Amino acid sequence: MQVLEGEAAEYAPVDEAFLRRRLGGLFERRQEGWAITRVVGHLQLPSGELLRIRSAKASAASVLAWAAYVDPTLGPLQELRALPASSDEGDIGALLGRLFVDELTRVAHGHGLTRRYQRQAVRSASIRGRIDFARLSHAGGDLSRTPCVAWERRQQTPLNQTLAAAVDRVQRDPVLRAAAGPHLEWLRGLLEGVRPAAAPALLRGTTVLDRLEAPFEAALALARLLLRRTCRGEGDRHEGLGFLINLEQLFERTIARALEHAGLTRRIQVPVPYVRLDAHGGSSVGGMAADYYCPDLPRGPLVIDAKYKSAVSSANLQQMVTYCFVLGARRGALVLPGVEGREAVAYRFSAGNGGGEVRLEVVGLSTDGRSVSAWREAGQRLAERIAGL
Repeated sequence: MQVLEGEAAEYAPVDEAFLRRRLGGLFERRQEGWAITRVVGHLQLPSGELLRIRSAKASAASVLAWAAYVDPTLGPLQELRALPASSDEGDIGALLGRLFVDELTRVAHGHGLTRRYQRQAVRSASIRGRIDFARLSHAGGDLSRTPCVAWERRQQTPLNQTLAAAVDRVQRDPVLRAAAGPHLEWLRGLLEGVRPAAAPALLRGTTVLDRLEAPFEAALALARLLLRRTCRGEGDRHEGLGFLINLEQLFERTIARALEHAGLTRRIQVPVPYVRLDAHGGSSVGGMAADYYCPDLPRGPLVIDAKYKSAVSSANLQQMVTYCFVLGARRGALVLPGVEGREAVAYRFSAGNGGGEVRLEVVGLSTDGRSVSAWREAGQRLAERIAGL
């Protein structure tokens, strides 16, 4: 079963209950049926159906390049080449799985599996390393199996275990396994004996690989994305296995990345407080948050809100006007996915009694970049547009 993100469809009752539980607010009831919003990927449903979710706003190749652009821990993928058009209609998880297996196979053929030397206490009929005289004296001088301290090459390293965890995840998921190709079995044999266990520091991207491990940086970055986004399933059952990427989160992070690269001063998730009064004279403090606030632009402060949707609603306009008046800004930008050259749309709101006015402008961000460099250029154009508002 294949659906477009945001497109209504009907599901079996058991699948509907599962999707409500798994996706929460990303699974919306509409007049025409149930719609999955703001995510792409695939899920194995309890009924046995394989659900594939695509986006009309961004192809699988674009989403992968998109993720590499916004996530600093995917740095080794920054020079990811433009992917072929044949990947446009495919599954983002399948594309990522194939790239990971191909990259890891290429590096492993050239460099082999990395190993680390570790001191190991051994007993041997021949001298290995240095003699452990303390243990030898406790053994009564028995030289038939001399206690030694030797250096052993161990393959149970954090890098190998993380790569093995990603290979294991590809093997378990039917979509990833089918896309991986013939190299998957070779990799499983290469990593046989390595315990699959993703190292938290490697998943966070806070550990720098050493000189011998450096060739595996791109494979590790792909493994990092695979392990973060794949779904394990429920218990020991297969339903729930899958791979999902939240496009709304990517879209919001793209704007932050673009402003950062342009050197624009910005504050993220700026509080917009208010006081709620009840009929009995009591009060309580509430709060909203604006996505971005740029205080130092030449024409004054600017409020920016990211909306991963096709059109602006009246509720979006009301929200932005409130943000602007409370934060003391008179200009705002609503950023939507779409063609950057879309016809400019602006809104002007006047406050009575000399309260001034607020001007809002809708700005488009192209989401069809097929390489990280294309996304970087789109982000630069967005920042320039915002700086000029």
